[in-house]
Amino acid sequence: MKIKSFLLVSVVTSGAIGFVGYFGHLFVKYPPVTSADTAAWAGAIGTVGTLIGTIWLASSAERAREREAMGRAIVAASSLVIPISRVHNSLSYVIDALRGSNPAAPSHYYTAMVHSLEAAGMWDDDEILPLSVLPHAVAANLAACRAAIDHCLPILRRSADESESTRQPVPGRAEMLLPYLIAAVESLDVAQVQCRSLIIERAPPIFMQPH
Repeated sequence: MKIKSFLLVSVVTSGAIGFVGYFGHLFVKYPPVTSADTAAWAGAIGTVGTLIGTIWLASSAERAREREAMGRAIVAASSLVIPISRVHNSLSYVIDALRGSNPAAPSHYYTAMVHSLEAAGMWDDDEILPLSVLPHAVAANLAACRAAIDHCLPILRRSADESESTRQPVPGRAEMLLPYLIAAVESLDVAQVQCRSLIIERAPPIFMQPH
């Protein structure tokens, strides 16, 4: 967006300089002789000035909209930094549990996995929409992460019911869930980096702490 604004301003400025130079050259080469000539020159200069002014106002309005959109993105990113970290931790816990690499969470503890993901909370479309102006599709990545978790939660709940009596992992369940959960973490990593980068110079100290 900044590049777009810069290009627009550059075009307008270059055009204005070009018009001034061109009309200055014509004015020197063909100076007005009569009052009609003077009126014609005044009308031409006024028309060009109006055109340049209109373009400049449009570019100023565009820059104002971009500043406003970026301001909303900063607020949204600031409010989501901690929730993103919380969801990231929950996803890591569930992935480790399904892989059997977390001694404190055996792979049949599906109920604990469900509770972990539900307790982490989740963002809605209104919260992430302001982030659509950020690079690397931050809003889309957060939506993709949410979709993956929404897909996995019902399966984890069914797994909890199925393993309640056996206290054993449901066969094939980890292989079914891990691709979605790993993709959710990857989407979250992209969003986390972009959000933290956006607010790194503006954030209160709480955002600088490890989560």
